[in-house]
Amino acid sequence: MRKGSFVFTILMFLLASTVPTSAQELYIPIFITNSVLINIMWSSDSSSLTFQEIKYASDGAPAIGPRSTHWNNWYSYNVDQGTLTQSSLWPLPQVLAQGLPIGVTTYPPIASLNAFTFLSPDNRFLIYPAVKPDGWNRYCWPIGLVDTERSVATLVPIAETCGLEDFDTFFTVEWSDTGNAFTIHTFTGFADTRTYYVNNYSDTLEAISVVQLDDMFLSSITVFDVCPIESCILLMTGITVDEYQLLVRGINTTQVQLVAQGTSKSFIEAAFSPDQRYVWYVSEDGLIQYDLESSKSTVLEPAINSTWIDRAWISPNGKHIAWVAKAKGGNSYGVYVEPMTEQP
Repeated sequence: MRKGSFVFTILMFLLASTVPTSAQELYIPIFITNSVLINIMWSSDSSSLTFQEIKYASDGAPAIGPRSTHWNNWYSYNVDQGTLTQSSLWPLPQVLAQGLPIGVTTYPPIASLNAFTFLSPDNRFLIYPAVKPDGWNRYCWPIGLVDTERSVATLVPIAETCGLEDFDTFFTVEWSDTGNAFTIHTFTGFADTRTYYVNNYSDTLEAISVVQLDDMFLSSITVFDVCPIESCILLMTGITVDEYQLLVRGINTTQVQLVAQGTSKSFIEAAFSPDQRYVWYVSEDGLIQYDLESSKSTVLEPAINSTWIDRAWISPNGKHIAWVAKAKGGNSYGVYVEPMTEQP
């Protein structure tokens, strides 16, 4: 071998050993575990990401939920400080911070801290699982809505939930940025789920309006976000066994805007930009930006894609994206948090 060829070969080897060979090697996880990760949520101000490990207790203590006694299986990652803290309590005890009107009780009682609550982005409204009132003839628990400014509460008509400890699948809430509308996806027992759109409560809770979204579609739906300006939602729904659509759909109209079409892996996360100019979503092709006015799609980051990422969460302010994926080696899972690429 000639000397020049030898030097060239050595240089190529060194480059190959330092340049990432896969998308996984481009990013460093903030946390790695062999346990299952659930209940992943951004704080409403986008300052922190919280998540929970499932750790099974032998003394009957709850394995998951807001309080898993003496198991430090809750984590909170502060984005600005880059620090990760650990605790046995849910890091976002919103109902304790806001308080409840006299006579309003969560289920289970707040003293046990076993109920998740969901505070609106403007800190005014609070969603909670309620105690069954007299005459309640359904199997699951009603869902309550509190107006903390007026110190009044009401039950959300027709809505109920059987799952209280896992909001990844059984008790999921998506707020609009202004807090004037939300969707709630609930488990109602017997492998049945329901998704509701709720609004018209800002002026008075008595005017609350509820639409069961499942009745508007032929197949199951996943709601990713609620329009901050108009009565519409961003969702995924199936059109065949293998084909799915990402849509912006009006609630009180038949207006529909197709954002993209693909497999279920094409849409593991989607969100409106805060100004509702764009839709951001994660697909097999990467982190995509869709311009709602021009219908133009732009790949913001090809390495953040669903070929290796299982689930993702875009922060409410649109500045960061978090995801869960198998860590390098494939025997454990990592939690990743990265800044969002600025839109052009």
